[in-house]
Amino acid sequence: MKNYMEKDNKMLKSAMESGLIFGIILIAINIITYITGFKPFGIGKMIIMFIMYIALFYIAIYYFTRQYKFKILKGDISFSQAFLFSLLFIFFASFLFSFYNYIFNEYIDTEYAKKIFEESKEWVSNLLQQQGLSQDRIDSEIAKMDAKGIPTPIKSSINTIIYYLIIGGILSLITSSFLKKKKDTFDELNK
Repeated sequence: MKNYMEKDNKMLKSAMESGLIFGIILIAINIITYITGFKPFGIGKMIIMFIMYIALFYIAIYYFTRQYKFKILKGDISFSQAFLFSLLFIFFASFLFSFYNYIFNEYIDTEYAKKIFEESKEWVSNLLQQQGLSQDRIDSEIAKMDAKGIPTPIKSSINTIIYYLIIGGILSLITSSFLKKKKDTFDELNK
């Protein structure tokens, strides 16, 4: 029982440390995109950002879970341990990033979400015009966006945690299947 609890404490501590590092990386990327004025409007930019984030999450999940596997568990990890560790560290990273996101939107640049919202409406309007939709249809789509409104900083932070956990969960399933390795019971019997 004690050995099991020690493993749980080590997992939690390692997940928190890994989550802290990855959370800081996500915050740094966000600060860089803010300072440079980069906005992911346009199909090409959206696809590139999506692929970049998926790749970043995959690499981070693989790297930190592998670190946990070899440094803490001495190379012996089950699928469920790898999955749980990955999900925990993504939770801590998303929580840290969401906290930053809340502080940023609530206190640092309170107009940022509004600016992004207005620019996204303009982008959608231009895209729909290029596709040849009527002005009534375009106005209808913009009205739908207006009806949803700008998410509050707290709602945005909660949505970020949920989104990151979904993406992290899916990628954790994949990486855990590659990283799992339990010692063969026959090897232990021969010792």
